[in-house]
Amino acid sequence: MSMATVKAVGFAYSSPEVILLFADHDSQQLHVYPSKESGDSPKFSRDGRKNVLLLLSLDALPKLASWNTKLHRVLIFGTADDLFSMNLPVLDALREEDGKVTPNRRQTRDELLTRIEDEAISVPLDRSVSAQRHASRKAAETASYSGPTFREILKELRSLLSANVPPEFTFADDVGVPSIMRLMHETQQTDFKGACKRMIEVGGLPENKVKALFRWVEGIDGIGPELSKAVDAFIYPDEAAEEITADAAASKYGVDQDDVKAVAKVYRRLQDIEEE
Repeated sequence: MSMATVKAVGFAYSSPEVILLFADHDSQQLHVYPSKESGDSPKFSRDGRKNVLLLLSLDALPKLASWNTKLHRVLIFGTADDLFSMNLPVLDALREEDGKVTPNRRQTRDELLTRIEDEAISVPLDRSVSAQRHASRKAAETASYSGPTFREILKELRSLLSANVPPEFTFADDVGVPSIMRLMHETQQTDFKGACKRMIEVGGLPENKVKALFRWVEGIDGIGPELSKAVDAFIYPDEAAEEITADAAASKYGVDQDDVKAVAKVYRRLQDIEEE
């Protein structure tokens, strides 16, 4: 099944009212969405005019999927940051190389209508824009991450393990395995919390260090989710894509290549044990 898309451009500074005035009403029928007056679904033209939708809420974008084939163009109104993060052509704003955004020069009606036609790009409707914004922020955070690697955190915890730890507690089974299984989404967060509690109460590990492990794996103060994606891409590449190396997977998701290799090695072994 093909993904639903719409052809769209963005506006960061112009008001919907201005665009309504600029529109070519002889060849276009404009709809404002969401609109309390018109209900949930626009009344689409049946007289041959092209339907152009003015979207006032970015988070309503996925709702267009049920009638995307009826829409000729979607004009999305939002903040410059949100629109540029979606890689949309923003017709009334300019972004400099240093990231600074300024309003574009005043454009004539014909210029604007031509740009709407020519510069609109296909926008997927498979997930909410808030999710896209979160993904963009997370990618930026990962790219600038300079904290410890997963292996460094585990290595420090191993060094802090007391010599007189009870025999029923081992680093491999009670720290390494639950951390990797949670990292790879094989267990629930509540299970990992229980394992962390055991690390403190039975293993005698410092509470602040165990909390740091938890927050790293969960992606709160670390990049556990990105490491998980990299390992998954390395072990289980898409059928349509070529296999990638651990180094390539690490580079793609902005994580340490040795973390990818180490987690993949242990995770594969754990999967083999489960299948026996």
